[in-house]
Amino acid sequence: MSMARGAQAASFERADSALVARDFDVDVDLAYLAGPNHLEELRVWRSPRAAGILRWTLRAGPGIADVRVREGRVEAVDAQGYVKLRTEPAFAIDATGQRRELSAHVERIDSGFQLSMTLASSGLTYPVVVDPTWTSGGTMLEKRFYHQAVKLPSGKVMVIGGDDGTKALSTVEQYDPATKSWSSLAPMSIPREQHVGVPLPSGRIRLTASIWASGEAESSLF
Repeated sequence: MSMARGAQAASFERADSALVARDFDVDVDLAYLAGPNHLEELRVWRSPRAAGILRWTLRAGPGIADVRVREGRVEAVDAQGYVKLRTEPAFAIDATGQRRELSAHVERIDSGFQLSMTLASSGLTYPVVVDPTWTSGGTMLEKRFYHQAVKLPSGKVMVIGGDDGTKALSTVEQYDPATKSWSSLAPMSIPREQHVGVPLPSGRIRLTASIWASGEAESSLF
């Protein structure tokens, strides 16, 4: 997925591990910092003359079906709804250390998607640093649909069962948002799909209304 911003052409210079474009826009400096699985974009608004809104045109490749905003994150997803690329919730920090979240909005346009992020800048002390970070969403170890995803108290997400297009699955995976990686867990005793997972106070998960190998519905604890 590529991003275009519509501002004037920028001239970048290297500063340590960052690429920096000074005067990228009116009273705005721009810096890019890349890591193994993320791209961090920092904008330094030097005065109130800097715009309080950021805009990108997102041109999605063939693997991206939609771009959406969920829980403050912008997510690029494939046709199965799997997240391929996402932002962390964007925020700004002013000269006094005050932190403020930005609101994000996405709409579909002819050339792809229009992403805008808006900062309510009243009361902030300049300069203000704005930080939207793009990260890889990671890929599940096994293709599946009709599965159940359950968020655990730890913040990790357990993905249970489903169907890979040829058979029901008994496999279980877990996503760790801290490392943005997937790992395998012990499988269920029987394959299940089209089920509902309800976390219990005990830490176990009740699976209900599932369809398993015999084609019958059943309920059990996992």
